[in-house]
Amino acid sequence: MRRLLSMVLAALVMLSLVPALADSTEGEYQANEKVELVTCEDLELTEGDLAIQVGDVIHITLDANATTGYGWFYAIADETIATVVAEGYEVSPAEAGMVGSGGMQHYYIRALTLGESEITFRYKRSWMEDSAEDTLITYTIVVE
Repeated sequence: MRRLLSMVLAALVMLSLVPALADSTEGEYQANEKVELVTCEDLELTEGDLAIQVGDVIHITLDANATTGYGWFYAIADETIATVVAEGYEVSPAEAGMVGSGGMQHYYIRALTLGESEITFRYKRSWMEDSAEDTLITYTIVVE
């Protein structure tokens, strides 16, 4: 129970830090900045190409369940093209007393310069080696 409370508290702290993380570096996503957020739902994609403009911020949302020890880890092939400027975990509403409910992992990715780069998300436990059994989702970000 204590571990679960610690995990929930850690998730809440992470969510509260997303605006602070976003405001931390000049030229990155500002929480109060007016930008066009392009979501994968808007593009009706679960995987594939994301065509955006320089300066746009993409919002990618992935199903997750931090209570299982699993989480999403990402790798960007060319971080001069696009970079993650903020991320956070949102716990899904659950019935009172229910433990182990899932949530959504959010990533905000800014297009920096013209070009193309892949971002691959891997769903795994942090202490485990990468495996062919891991869930992988790959997007190709095309900045026009």
